[in-house]
Amino acid sequence: MPVWKKLLFGLAVTAALLGLIELSLAVAGSRPLALTDDPYVGFAGYSPLFVEHVAADGTVMMTRSPAKARYFNEQQFSRNKPAGAVRIFCLGGSTTFGRPYEDSTSYCGWLRRFLPIADPSRKWEVINVGGISYASYRLAALTDELAGYSPDVLVIHTGHNEFLERRTYGDLMARPQWVRSLYGILNRTRTYSAASRLLRPADTGPRDGRDLMGSEVQTLLDRSVGPSDYSREMLHPSEAIDHFRHNINRMIDLANQAGARALLVVPASNLADCSPFKSEHQAGLAASAVATFETHMAAARQAMAASQFDQAAAAAQAALAIDDRYAEAHYVRGKALQKQGKSEAALAALLRARDEDVCPLRAPSEFEQAVREIARTRNVALVDFARRVSGHAPGGITGAEQFLDHVHPTIEEHRDLALGLLNALVAEKVARSPIALDAEAIERVTREVNATLTPHDRARALRTLGQVLGWAGKFDESSRLLDQADAMDPDGGTADSLTNRGITLQMSGKNAQAVEQFQRALQRDSRFSRAHSAMANALAALNKFDQAESHIRQAIALDPANPVYHFGLGEILLQRGKTTEAAASFQRVLASDKAHVRAMVRLGQIDLEAKQPARAQTYFQQAVAANPRDIQARVGLGLSLSAQGRGAEALAEFQSAAAVDGDSVYAAGNLAWLLATCPQDQVRNGPRAVELAAHACALTQNRLPEILDVQAAAYAEAGRFPEAVETATRAVALAEEQNKAQAAAVIRQRLELYRRGKCFREEPPR
Repeated sequence: MPVWKKLLFGLAVTAALLGLIELSLAVAGSRPLALTDDPYVGFAGYSPLFVEHVAADGTVMMTRSPAKARYFNEQQFSRNKPAGAVRIFCLGGSTTFGRPYEDSTSYCGWLRRFLPIADPSRKWEVINVGGISYASYRLAALTDELAGYSPDVLVIHTGHNEFLERRTYGDLMARPQWVRSLYGILNRTRTYSAASRLLRPADTGPRDGRDLMGSEVQTLLDRSVGPSDYSREMLHPSEAIDHFRHNINRMIDLANQAGARALLVVPASNLADCSPFKSEHQAGLAASAVATFETHMAAARQAMAASQFDQAAAAAQAALAIDDRYAEAHYVRGKALQKQGKSEAALAALLRARDEDVCPLRAPSEFEQAVREIARTRNVALVDFARRVSGHAPGGITGAEQFLDHVHPTIEEHRDLALGLLNALVAEKVARSPIALDAEAIERVTREVNATLTPHDRARALRTLGQVLGWAGKFDESSRLLDQADAMDPDGGTADSLTNRGITLQMSGKNAQAVEQFQRALQRDSRFSRAHSAMANALAALNKFDQAESHIRQAIALDPANPVYHFGLGEILLQRGKTTEAAASFQRVLASDKAHVRAMVRLGQIDLEAKQPARAQTYFQQAVAANPRDIQARVGLGLSLSAQGRGAEALAEFQSAAAVDGDSVYAAGNLAWLLATCPQDQVRNGPRAVELAAHACALTQNRLPEILDVQAAAYAEAGRFPEAVETATRAVALAEEQNKAQAAAVIRQRLELYRRGKCFREEPPR
């Protein structure tokens, strides 16, 4: 027999054997890893969404688990699907949930009302499985549970939450694409999956370097001060999109295995009235380039404020010529073009602004395209919500008319999505043609749905969104929502909602207006501790420290165990110069919250001021251990090390701080100062100090005399004494203009050194 025939015969026998094994494993109930396992992340555990409850008539009902109440609407359905019923599960995030309202106004609620009118011949069950902050990888695990409840249709609407939780993807990034593709193919076979389960040890954590996710959502934003904790290097976009594709395909496979149809929805978002949550310069941009960029952007913002839209677009374009990865520049240009009626160019710019957002809380274009592509290649029904919504917006640019915030649609857009889903169900022959659902019927249902919400309900929901946007630093968007809420509910709401409005005003620097809101809140409830605390913060910002201390002490009297209030008291006492009492308050904070980074940092700063750098170092080290990305903790540790003469170690900490946030003035300024003035020759680097100082000056628009002082010292270290003299002279004048007499005197002393051609050196510790 020729060799080729032997090879062919061998392959045929092997294929037949593998086919027999696959068939046997299928009969035995073995499932491929592709349906049960996530190759990108591991999970610490899984608790079911639905639990059994026996009704009064003996029917076994599935109800939402109390443990999931924070994330999901209350829903229930019978364990055994009634004869003739069509069961539809709608999976997604907070949009599916119906945020900021609830299930009744979500597209699930609308679909639940429309279907019996469109096709009364069948019993319809529409179950809302929208989980707040749930990303596709959590929905995929949830789909495995839903597959056991006899679904007929799985509506899959996801994409906005893919970057809410930190993922590093372990060693997956080091694997070639062909290895990952091969692994994906093998995972779809029962033979490989069964062998893998037999050969690997019992799970004690993630395998192959995968991240271990908590059993429930733990978003970055819940554990940080906001979008500032995000950076481009932590996003891993190529791995995230691969993971997203895997999850969508896994949900489709699970639907197919359960005998159900999958129906995909392309996520949509607000483009025109939602600025990027965070912008970041591309890596390697020189400080001089950043300074020029900032000059162009300042001109663009000023032109926008003056309604000079052609000039704004030109200035933003000039900034983008320097750095086209900066999201805000694309946004400003897009808004300017939109104002000029140049819709096509404006849409492209606003899409780019969304896609360059370093805190991507809106699904980027690549995720939208992935859903469309998967629907096409897998022959799965699709509702392109992104295109439907853009069809309702002038120039195709979605904005506040379609969305309440960055991703949550208006109630009207939820209704339109439900109608789109209904059409898809008809096309899939799940429902009959909706002859009875005419314009009159739609209007009748609309009145019924709108009647479920009082003006107070609507105002409360908008205030909630406004508070979140204010916390994220998006004050224009926040104010728009809060103004709408006030118009709906002139009474002003509860003490809680008034306090939230005040906090948003305070975060935008409007402390006097914030005080008015807190006063109104306390008129409604004089024992509302949070209003007292917020009032104290606003009064302290207005330098009314006596009143501030009085309010924060009232908050503590009402809630003595709250560490937030004790920290607030410490901050006020510190500003009043009562250092010992402030330290006692911060210690009280740590007694109840050992991981309170801000309290550790404040205690370290107090010890630094008291010339106790070794003790300060201990606090800063604890703070860095608790949060390695905290800028103040890193810089504080560097300062404490520098004060002990450990310049090289201080340099490492300052560099780590700058790596966390390249636009941190605190990090760049202190790093430049060390490089310019450290008494240890091997640490100093004049040219690098000049570059960093220039960056810090650009970030502060040359309005901080302390930063100009750093720049002057850097110029001197680099041997550029004329520039050092000129910069120090400007710093002195600016300090005097800002009534900083002590700073002016110190800088003037250094100015005399530069005039004599000498550099300034920090004194080594004794």
